[in-house]
Amino acid sequence: MDQSLARREALRIFRIVLIVQLAFLGLSFVAALGLRGRAGIALLLRATPTLLLALLFLPPWLERVLGRYFLAVGLSLHVLIASLETAYLFVERPLSG
Repeated sequence: MDQSLARREALRIFRIVLIVQLAFLGLSFVAALGLRGRAGIALLLRATPTLLLALLFLPPWLERVLGRYFLAVGLSLHVLIASLETAYLFVERPLSG
């Protein structure tokens, strides 16, 4: 398989995953509107890293700057953000009692 074709397909899949995450965030925000109170603010804070990733990696402008490292940087930031979110959940609600 051609390396550039594999990179383009991986980038396409990464962008689809970001779009699906944005769709779930939008649905969560609509559901949080019905809850009122602090849920909306917490959801906005939770959504900020994903929104930032989407703003950086869905449009093609950063792709020209980073070149072939574009996908590697995007995936690395995605994994870092997911790890930080998971760590926050364990600090907020520890497993042991």
